[in-house]
Amino acid sequence: MSEANTERTKLAAARALIQEKKYDLARSLLETMPENPTAQSWLAKLAGAKFADKPTSSRRWQRLNRTAVLLALLSLAIGVGGGLLIAPRQAESVPASITPTAPMVAEATAEETVEPAATVAVTAALTRQPTGIPSLPDTTLEASLETTAEFTPEATEEITPVDVLPTPPPIPEFDSTAGALVFDSATVGLTVLYEEITFPDGFYNVTAITTGALTLNINPLEGTCINGIFGLLELEAGAATTGASVSFGSEGCIAQLEVVNADAPWTLTFQQTGITPTTQAETFTYTSETEGQQASIGPVALPNGVYTVTVTTTGFITVNLQQLEGLCDVHILGLFNLLEGQATDGEVTEMSSDGCVGIILVNNATAPWSLTFTKIGDLASE
Repeated sequence: MSEANTERTKLAAARALIQEKKYDLARSLLETMPENPTAQSWLAKLAGAKFADKPTSSRRWQRLNRTAVLLALLSLAIGVGGGLLIAPRQAESVPASITPTAPMVAEATAEETVEPAATVAVTAALTRQPTGIPSLPDTTLEASLETTAEFTPEATEEITPVDVLPTPPPIPEFDSTAGALVFDSATVGLTVLYEEITFPDGFYNVTAITTGALTLNINPLEGTCINGIFGLLELEAGAATTGASVSFGSEGCIAQLEVVNADAPWTLTFQQTGITPTTQAETFTYTSETEGQQASIGPVALPNGVYTVTVTTTGFITVNLQQLEGLCDVHILGLFNLLEGQATDGEVTEMSSDGCVGIILVNNATAPWSLTFTKIGDLASE
């Protein structure tokens, strides 16, 4: 039997003893369960004097005294009857004292019941044995436990655990007019797992706004979910105060969306940017005036070839080309990650396209900027 079942059996036995007013036995049983809160609660309630096993009442002792005297006379009569001759004279007084040698004790366990018993010792002194001993009636000694207080312990119930599944967070509806899907921590909390989201086909600019840290993961279930080589978002505190963007594509994509490590309120916007990427000329330019200071541009299809990319700004700026299809050969750290003043006169890097389709991401920009792609050659033949 397990420890829990054993304690439940002991509690049931202790409750039965308490209901029978056998408080000392109940205490002894409860004291074997020092770690059980129910047992300790009952012990605390039984600590008062009103729950002590009491001796029999004075009226019962008086009845026992009278019975004991008669028993003493009978025993003396048997000891001297028939052989002792005493001159007739008036019988002298027969003092008697009755001394209980032990209080009545009731002992029981949870498995058996023992009837209480009483032991009485009698002493008597006689100077003359009177004749004519009367017959004594048959006497039955009775003892019982009495109390003036009642205590009924509360019932113990075995609680069966029930598996309660958490309520899944509500999934916002896709706004087909605006082409957007918006998630907000105000409705679901800082950390959330959306179990199944269907993304209409197309390319999306995913923008997170938060003052704290945030990690955004997408776990595909069906279809094709185009995350790009950089995945979704993993932001440090302060990196998305004015918004941080990443691109995402769907071709029948059904996926889980998970937000973890968030320590401040956030919003996430999946803005559909179009299904067909725009094919650019051999030279093309974007500016903060037309695209916004923090921008997600595309998807953009670059004709095959080698390009120079020039950025001009007086402030900080980070520029990445997130690959969606083909090969967009850029530096492992992206196109640019520049300090304030570093691109005042323009900063140049190179990249190549072999069927490259991607989204241009401009982040951490602190001043107006321009970005120009210029094809300078074809890909080298193998």
